[in-house]
Amino acid sequence: MYKMSSKSFNIIIAEDDLDDVELFIRAIWEISLSVSIDVVRDGMELLDRLNDEDKTLPDIIFLDLNMPILDGFDSLKLIRKNKKFDHIPITIFTTSNRDTDIKNVYSGGADFYIQKPNSYKDLFEIFKDQLHKVNDSVK
Repeated sequence: MYKMSSKSFNIIIAEDDLDDVELFIRAIWEISLSVSIDVVRDGMELLDRLNDEDKTLPDIIFLDLNMPILDGFDSLKLIRKNKKFDHIPITIFTTSNRDTDIKNVYSGGADFYIQKPNSYKDLFEIFKDQLHKVNDSVK
């Protein structure tokens, strides 16, 4: 089993599919024991969570594009417009592989765009890579 260094991560997962959320959390916990994960199911919950003064800002946001109420595209735009949040790395994590979606999220300020993999092993490797990038950027 792989374990990262003891750096504590604050992560927000914005995802409305509970099966995906369960797999994401399992993979992240396998990578790092020192992690706090908040799960939100739509963009409005994400913005509410970010604006909650009692909560620590996340080190990274994993954002699905296809969510109810406020989708990932609009959530990304609103986050990047706010100076308080514009430094937070955002990884788009979605089933879409459409070129227009990829272009739109990068032009909207996403740091990474990842199509959800079909295997747990690939999912684990993706999260490991993403957490290493965040860990390296704060050293």
